[in-house]
Amino acid sequence: MKAIILASLLVGSVSFANRESGGRGGATAVYVNFISVGSGVDAKAKAQYENLVAEAKSQGLVQDQTVQIQGREGEVLACVKLSSGSARIGFIQALAPQIIADTKDLGIQRTSVYLGADCHHFNNASEQDLTKYAGNN
Repeated sequence: MKAIILASLLVGSVSFANRESGGRGGATAVYVNFISVGSGVDAKAKAQYENLVAEAKSQGLVQDQTVQIQGREGEVLACVKLSSGSARIGFIQALAPQIIADTKDLGIQRTSVYLGADCHHFNNASEQDLTKYAGNN
């Protein structure tokens, strides 16, 4: 009985640890959801995202990419699947400071980052705590 309880606790710990990556330690699809709160999307974060994707493409790190238009003020759900976890971390680290600064300036978050297994199943992606990538700004 003790072995079953211990095994359950270990499985629960692993699940909890991977929750932010959609339960997949190797998840490399980065979704960025740009929404408008009446004043358009964060244009700086959107331009930065596009520049990061272009840079990753030039380095051969992009395996897949999607863009789903969601509104008339620039709202999109964009996704880029990168070739490695380290590329994913660097990508999010580069985006996080601008998103955090925009949220502090407006008092509301216009851009969210999610992590998933691929660019075709957003429902399985998990929202990321950007402070873990950018430090406690």
